[in-house]
Amino acid sequence: MRSEIERMERIFRGVDQLSSHTRAPGSHGDALLQQPAVSSGFQIEDPQEQGGGFVASLDVQDFSPQDLAVKVSGDKLVVAGRREVKSGEVSSGSYSHSCQEFHRETQLPRDVDPQSVSCCLTEDGKLKFKAQRRALPAAAERVVVIEQPATATPGTASQSTGTTHA
Repeated sequence: MRSEIERMERIFRGVDQLSSHTRAPGSHGDALLQQPAVSSGFQIEDPQEQGGGFVASLDVQDFSPQDLAVKVSGDKLVVAGRREVKSGEVSSGSYSHSCQEFHRETQLPRDVDPQSVSCCLTEDGKLKFKAQRRALPAAAERVVVIEQPATATPGTASQSTGTTHA
């Protein structure tokens, strides 16, 4: 079961990387992108395996903590990174400059407390996010009425018109 979930996450990740925001709504693949298992590079872990809490990770292998900015904006988790590398020789007059930049965000599940989100950078270059889940209020019990189509029986007056005949 676990290997099947991992396989599906790889598929979703591939679809997410190939898609663009300019794709027409309703086009093939939209349903896959709405799956919570992987969202814009974030890997959401199984809540049962995490003691019921929210756990997600994001690969930021090439970035140091100083290169990263993490914030929670409403119910979205947002991570941005920017890394610049400059190298060269003053004597030869040649140098190079490269810049890597990214912006990732994911919608937090509605039962996650945004104020409890924390993160740490693991040794293998992943940001690991943890948050507590809120207890959702239990739905109140109510009786659901079974509706039946209205059918007029012969010889009965229609109540909807409100007219009488003399």
